Amino acid sequence: MQICLKKLDKSIKYRVIRRSIEDIAGNIQGFGEQHIASIVNLFETGETGKETHLPNNIVAKIDYNDLKIYRDILEKTEDFICKLDLGVNDFPILGYRFNLEILSKEELKDISKKKRD
Repeated sequence: MQICLKKLDKSIKYRVIRRSIEDIAGNIQGFGEQHIASIVNLFETGETGKETHLPNNIVAKIDYNDLKIYRDILEKTEDFICKLDLGVNDFPILGYRFNLEILSKEELKDISKKKRD
């Protein structure tokens, strides 16, 4: 169901946005009036591409005439410094296993040639 949020009373806008956040995040914990107000303000300015980032990876974004509220799935990354040995190297924390070899210049040239072919 689509509703025209701009035409609604301010209190109804707040309730609609709060309910949307609750549906996406599972609860409204960590979201205050200032967060809801920032979304309303974002929508009323209506500048395409503008977005606001909220607690629990919730993002509100203007996409032309639409307000999109969604959970941003961020992939957490970590830097690792690992000692590599010649031969098989296991990294169970990453779920990887690979074999480290030192190639001769001729082997590198063969690989490079095969990629061009």
